[in-house]
Amino acid sequence: MTCLPGASTSAALYPSPISGDTMNTLTSVQRRKARDKFQLDTIMNKITAMACFSDPSFRLKMFRKIGQGGFGQVFHCKDLEFEQHVAVKVIEKPQKAAKMAAIYTEIKNLKKCNHQNIPRYVNTFLSTDHIFLSMEFVKGLTLDDIIYHIHMDTSTMAYVCTEVLSALEYLQDINIIHRDVKPQNILVSKAGRVKLTDLGLSICTSKRIAGDMSRRICGTTNFMAPEMVTGASYSHGVDIWALGITLFLMVYRQYPYDQRLSKLERLKLIARKSPLELYNYEPGYMLLFYHYCVEHEGKRPSAHELRGWEFISHQGTKEDMARVMSRVLAMKRAGEKEPIVELKY
Repeated sequence: MTCLPGASTSAALYPSPISGDTMNTLTSVQRRKARDKFQLDTIMNKITAMACFSDPSFRLKMFRKIGQGGFGQVFHCKDLEFEQHVAVKVIEKPQKAAKMAAIYTEIKNLKKCNHQNIPRYVNTFLSTDHIFLSMEFVKGLTLDDIIYHIHMDTSTMAYVCTEVLSALEYLQDINIIHRDVKPQNILVSKAGRVKLTDLGLSICTSKRIAGDMSRRICGTTNFMAPEMVTGASYSHGVDIWALGITLFLMVYRQYPYDQRLSKLERLKLIARKSPLELYNYEPGYMLLFYHYCVEHEGKRPSAHELRGWEFISHQGTKEDMARVMSRVLAMKRAGEKEPIVELKY
């Protein structure tokens, strides 16, 4: 059996409150560090309360690495107790309370979700140095893989958008902003199922902290909405903007911003609300859908509203998507891809 990185038996942390007398004898730097340590341990305790006490080195059999993000690596594993295949995100325990809080939020939000277009939460395991987040394994490819290999037809693009909108509508209903919608976080199974994954940057808008967190600049540069870039308060509309950019990628297989520009230059373009349009692209109902996804925040429709648009009514079926997947997988095995016509920025 191959062990996951960092897997070993863990012990829970139990922080002791810092007394007023102790705090008075510390310097300002020491007080700040003491508070940070207390906050870090408090959040770790919350994660420990949600975790399974099985040792991941015995419970999980690792097959291969299937992804990597800002918080950790993702592995295809088998849960030996439940005899099921799972995707496991392996996260090194951070030393800062803010990062630990983000991990706690991801676990809590994933546990809260119960929707066919979002991977199901399975379990959380702990070792001395790592956190293991186990979730439903989706056997297939990311949308990014599909975009890399082929040009999709309108009905396939409409199907993908419909499934992602279904996930976004559900997240809005339970007060969660995803904040990192992009093709790399959209999984498509061999059977044609579409799932929006990775809640690592998500926030719950019903919490008091959301007022500050909903001004935080985060996510992937090319998919950030203008209100996020400028530091204004934002809401679920940032996920709709990111879906619009994802649609642009499905159409052209390129970003709506020149990637030769620096990150700062691209952020300035985004702040000016300047993505490329789908020029001279038919059908018109898809142009209209894209246009409103990347509209000013106040004019951007909700996920529920967009699901009623004409573009969505032209979606293909799950079986159509499965046929697309078979074709892409064959091309990937053969090392082939369809040519791309370069955009003029």
